[in-house]
Amino acid sequence: MPDEQQNTNQENEPYPQLPRRDELEPSVQSFSAPIVPPVIVPVEPIQQANIAPQWGETVSPIPPIADRPVAVASPKKSKKRLIIGVLIAAFLVVFVGGGVFAYNVWYQNPEKVITDAILNAATAKSSIYTGNVTTDGKDQKISVDLTAKQAGVVGSFDAKVTTTIDKKDYTFNSSVLVDASNDLYIKFDKVSGIVTELKSQLGTFALDPALSSTIDKFVSKIDSTWIKVSSADLKDFSGTFANSKTCLQDTMKKLKDDKPAISELTNMYEKNSFIVVDKKIGSKDGSLGYKVKGDPKAAKDFAEGLKTTQVYKTLKECDKTFDIDSSDFSKNFDTGDGTIELWVSRWSHQITKWTFSSKSDGETTTGVITPTYNQPVKIVTPSSSTSLTQLKTDIEVLLQSIMLNALPVYSSASTDAASIQMYAELYAADHNGSYPTLDQLKSTLPIDIQARMSAVVAGGSDPDVLGYVGCGINKGADISYYNVATGSVKHVTAGRCS
Repeated sequence: MPDEQQNTNQENEPYPQLPRRDELEPSVQSFSAPIVPPVIVPVEPIQQANIAPQWGETVSPIPPIADRPVAVASPKKSKKRLIIGVLIAAFLVVFVGGGVFAYNVWYQNPEKVITDAILNAATAKSSIYTGNVTTDGKDQKISVDLTAKQAGVVGSFDAKVTTTIDKKDYTFNSSVLVDASNDLYIKFDKVSGIVTELKSQLGTFALDPALSSTIDKFVSKIDSTWIKVSSADLKDFSGTFANSKTCLQDTMKKLKDDKPAISELTNMYEKNSFIVVDKKIGSKDGSLGYKVKGDPKAAKDFAEGLKTTQVYKTLKECDKTFDIDSSDFSKNFDTGDGTIELWVSRWSHQITKWTFSSKSDGETTTGVITPTYNQPVKIVTPSSSTSLTQLKTDIEVLLQSIMLNALPVYSSASTDAASIQMYAELYAADHNGSYPTLDQLKSTLPIDIQARMSAVVAGGSDPDVLGYVGCGINKGADISYYNVATGSVKHVTAGRCS
């Protein structure tokens, strides 16, 4: 039926209806480039009359010239479309192609990728880390399967520890949790087996019936039980430390929402990026891989710069002993022969995997960590627990039993030096970071050690002399003793003596 209708229209009109100029205007105005109107070739009736029909042909009532205006105008429209197509293609090449180039040169620049990854991890609202760390030595192997979660000031850490001693495996679990009230919770599961093994490793004194009973009693009390450590509990052990802890926690809680402070730390790292790209590894599963290394000099400059930030000044007000030793800090980023690989999302620049390995003193340590950022994290405060204050008496009885049984059997210059170091650190923790003088320390030590201490560095060949020399206010002390086996003076340090 459409064909019949078309023929009817053609019979009623001697010539086809051509579009008016005003009908062409919208299409002309829709193009930014000037458009030449369709060229209409005039129809000459004389020429049509001279075309004689051949024998047997039927003369059509429709002049054949009717198709000519369309045929002539059509190529013009095609040229317009071609020009526009070329312009669009050029636009895509210049802008989209150029954008890809800029994307690869700037956004995917290795140093930017790693810097973004570190800062994104540090400023994430929440994070979840899962993985394994294994240390394999000649006599012992320790494997830790871990899961760490963090959301603001709330966090948790769960570890399954498997240790191999004398070709025998022992496994226990440990959990640490910090809730919204800044209370710390600790729990150990299945520790009785490893404690039994440790008792046998310690030797004769640990098998003493009285000491063995004390150890077993303490282990049964803490096994599979959440131990709560609040600021109130800490005051029973160290009032100064408890106050500092509360202040530090309040500061860190405020820091999470302090944009100027975060920006200050971010800018400091961008100026002193101490984790740098060593080698490109390639790409896999939407992530870019890099072998990275530490930059000790940049780490030292970063640590020095931290001392000028508001965060550091606030922490210093909380605890006068709080300090950042830039030299010690930089040593942590001397990767040496170790290898560290970071895999970073191509799009979000968030770390998707972190692997590392190192060798030292016959031990090999390897690890694989998989992080997830800015995802919902659920950390629930334990419904029941035992406070540290409730365990205080049990802890003191256990330590006294160990000391009383250990000293007569294993007393030596090295163990005595270690005892002095421990007592000095305990004193400093309870005295705002101030380490004791010789006289102050003596009053806290067992009588047999007091008599052997001297205010000078140990020398000669007398293993009974123990030296204790301070190295500055709030710094620490050098503890020295004569080692009979090596025939030389050895030193241990309390605090930050160097």
